[in-house]
Amino acid sequence: MSWTRTVGSVSTAASIVAASFGSHGLQKLEGYTPKKQKQWEIANQFHLVNSVALTFLSPLLAKERLALNVAGGLLSVGITGFSGSIYAKVYAGDDKFGKGAPVGGIALILGWLSIAVLRR
Repeated sequence: MSWTRTVGSVSTAASIVAASFGSHGLQKLEGYTPKKQKQWEIANQFHLVNSVALTFLSPLLAKERLALNVAGGLLSVGITGFSGSIYAKVYAGDDKFGKGAPVGGIALILGWLSIAVLRR
């Protein structure tokens, strides 16, 4: 089994846990606002979609190890950087944690582009 399938599956499960917390626990945090709820939901959407994509990169790029590793690595960094930093920002109530989101977003974009460019 490819590392992307393992990481993608675990990340998808984590996105479901994060969605559950966003639906049932986020409102209990001190400083909760509807804006924070929306930020959490956006982070979760990106987390889920890109995690599922990461899971299914392996069969798509089975014979193209370089493309698989580059795209998988960039998507993994992107999920962590984008969604992770927004989750941390909302949970901690501190905007400094959101500074990783742009880097994560760029990594996600590059991950998707690498699939197009590196796939033969």
